Amino acid sequence: MIARQARRTLAALAVLAASVCAFSAHAQGKSTTIAFETSRECASEDDAKLLAESVASRVPQSRVLERGEAADGARIRLSWAPDGVGACELTLMVGEERSTLALASGADEGAIRNAASRVAWLISATATESVTETEPVAEPEPVTETEPVTETEPVTETEPVTETEPVTETEPVTETEPEPVAEPEPVTETEPVAEPEPVYRTVPLHASLIPWLEHPAPPGGDIVATYSFNVVGYQAGLDGVEVGFLLNINREFARGLQAVLGGNIVGGELDGAQLALGFNWAGEVDGLQLATGVNVAAGKVDGLQGSFLNVAGDVAGLQAGLLNVGRKVDGVQIGLLNVASESDVSIGLVNINYDRPLYLSAWADELGLMRLGVQHGSKYLHWILAGGVSPFGEGLGAIGVGLGGHFPVGSLYLEVDAMVHGVSSLSRTSAGVLSQFRLTLGLPVGDRFALYGGVSANMLASEPIDGSGQVLSFADSGFATKVDSGGTADVWTWPGFFVGMRL
Repeated sequence: MIARQARRTLAALAVLAASVCAFSAHAQGKSTTIAFETSRECASEDDAKLLAESVASRVPQSRVLERGEAADGARIRLSWAPDGVGACELTLMVGEERSTLALASGADEGAIRNAASRVAWLISATATESVTETEPVAEPEPVTETEPVTETEPVTETEPVTETEPVTETEPVTETEPEPVAEPEPVTETEPVAEPEPVYRTVPLHASLIPWLEHPAPPGGDIVATYSFNVVGYQAGLDGVEVGFLLNINREFARGLQAVLGGNIVGGELDGAQLALGFNWAGEVDGLQLATGVNVAAGKVDGLQGSFLNVAGDVAGLQAGLLNVGRKVDGVQIGLLNVASESDVSIGLVNINYDRPLYLSAWADELGLMRLGVQHGSKYLHWILAGGVSPFGEGLGAIGVGLGGHFPVGSLYLEVDAMVHGVSSLSRTSAGVLSQFRLTLGLPVGDRFALYGGVSANMLASEPIDGSGQVLSFADSGFATKVDSGGTADVWTWPGFFVGMRL
């Protein structure tokens, strides 16, 4: 009886071991199929082949197949094709899980291998296909009972055999998850190799009637001359003096002096001076441009431009002409019309600094004259247009202009300006000219709003109108001092004050 039970237990254990071994062998022998599609817009045949081989080498027991019956049913799909806006990318589908990687058309070998490593990592990190059920293990044939042993003489009763502990069921074999492939480090781009500097021929003298009719023999576009004399001259660069009649053209640079009746042209940097009756043109200027017509600098000017029209990028220095145009001017513009994004000082009839605000001001002074004005200008210099009335006494009207300087002082600002007003009584019986020198202290509140106040020194020259014999009544009110009564006009001076706000 005991021997029969032991045989049955050993048979059950054998069946269980055979099942586990069969399950493990089936799972380990399973391969992964990856369907791979490419677009000619993104990948050449060689690039597609390299990507497929790289993915297959990084995903254990895998097959990478292109379109076909074997690939159509694959659970893992990889495509290299344009996205919705035309940029090439890799799209990986593992079941319902979708991942995208950027891989441009014409990518180098390092980028393709790097992308393959990322694809392998994503495949291993995403839930893989479930292991299919193993084939059922054939049930072992039942163990036939042996023939009964003939009864022998009764054996003396021995001590009872203790029952063995029941065999515990083995834990089911858990499916091991594949270890994720470590994400490769990105390939660092190598620094671009600097292009070698061009080599030019240096000649002491270059003379040109027109290009291709010159000495030394053409082409002159590869020479740098120390002295150059031209009707129309063309060369790579100048390192000295160039004198011309119509045009002096230096393709790369000029160091020294260019003088011409027509025009000077430097494609790169001018380090020196250009003098012309017609025009001067340079990429950048470190020095001087003087012309009767036009000066143009495509880049920065570090020096002086003087002409009818001056045009430049940023300016560190002076622009002087009827019309001056620049971006950021760290210096001075003097002209009839000055235009800049921002200028330190612009002196002209019309000054436009389009990055500087246009302010509205309202103030009243000791005369009871209430004025409204417009203030605009450069960083340190501004102009004022103002007009106002006083309803007190006989009544006054005034229109004036002014010019002043603006200086930041910590969180405050200080302004010094001079203004000239034409004033008259509202009854039109008297008129005069009011000159003011003002000192203003302001307190900004926010970006634009400010409160200010100050003191002024005033001078009034007044004379009667239409022979009435009257002057402006406030001038004879006692607080003004008459300093001159000669001729037809009387002159008074007095100190004053004012308060106002700016917006």
